[in-house]
Amino acid sequence: MTKEITGMTRDQVYEMSLPDIEKTIKHHIRQYGGEYEEHFQNAFPMFVYAWERWDDQAGNFFTWLRFIIWKQLLEMARQKARRAGRPRLKQMKEDAAAYIHNLERREARQSTYLVDLIDELSDDGQTVLQLFLGDITTLRNEARKVRGGDRTYLKVVKDYLLGYGWSRNRIKNAYTEIKGVI
Repeated sequence: MTKEITGMTRDQVYEMSLPDIEKTIKHHIRQYGGEYEEHFQNAFPMFVYAWERWDDQAGNFFTWLRFIIWKQLLEMARQKARRAGRPRLKQMKEDAAAYIHNLERREARQSTYLVDLIDELSDDGQTVLQLFLGDITTLRNEARKVRGGDRTYLKVVKDYLLGYGWSRNRIKNAYTEIKGVI
């Protein structure tokens, strides 16, 4: 049975689509987990998105709606998993700052080359270098955890920064800057 929505208002169609929305959310929760109330609250903006972009020549609205909701919920689950699996950038930078502070305190015994090097870098270069100088065990564990440990620290930091919204070009420029200073 095909549901006809021609001539109906958006609110009427929303009321009519609630069983499809609930079914899609419950199916998603069975596969990927999550809270029903949280997903249901996000469903109305997804409905509006589907409503505004639906073309009646393209097919059934309810099929389109289920696809949009599923796709958005899946993207939200991916983002949540990505964020949960990585250490916080702020914490890593604080760890690196503590490490640098310890280097400064041991000036008499060690070279201050690294401290001088960091001062010459831009903010992006300092951030990347601080990630390497921070908790090295975190980088080592991340490198081992993903793909059986075939990843280098460079790749781990690159993926980490990509997750924070850095562009590949920005990361490449920071690596190039560090390489040029060293």
